[in-house]
Amino acid sequence: MRLYEELLHFFIVIGEHNNQIEHKLSAQKTPQQKAYDKKFDLVAEYIGQHYMEPVSLEDLAAFAGFSKYHISRIFKAYYQTSLPEYITSVRISKAKELLENPDLSIMDVAFQSGFLSLSSFNRTFKQRNNCTPSQFRKMFDYFPA
Repeated sequence: MRLYEELLHFFIVIGEHNNQIEHKLSAQKTPQQKAYDKKFDLVAEYIGQHYMEPVSLEDLAAFAGFSKYHISRIFKAYYQTSLPEYITSVRISKAKELLENPDLSIMDVAFQSGFLSLSSFNRTFKQRNNCTPSQFRKMFDYFPA
């Protein structure tokens, strides 16, 4: 019990230290960096609301008020991933949620997650999760035996 208590205390101290560092870094940001933070939060929110639709670089650039080259470069710097990879991650995350519903077919999950074809959904899901959507569903007993 004492070890558990010490571990909890350790993680609390690390968390508080991390928050202090983030606060100091945030205070050092220029007004332009803070404006970019807000814009990219809005871009991420936009993607979260429109992941079912084809989301183009041009649409996001227009939404954010940047050129498509600028938003692509800055997005990668903010999120350490490309815009298409980020959108795919959002779609796969939504697909995992939808796979919890055994009443939805794999095809329904694919289309409701924003994939344009079942084959691209299956391929992408398998690349990201090392299993097919059907296998994922079975691993967690989403279908009754």
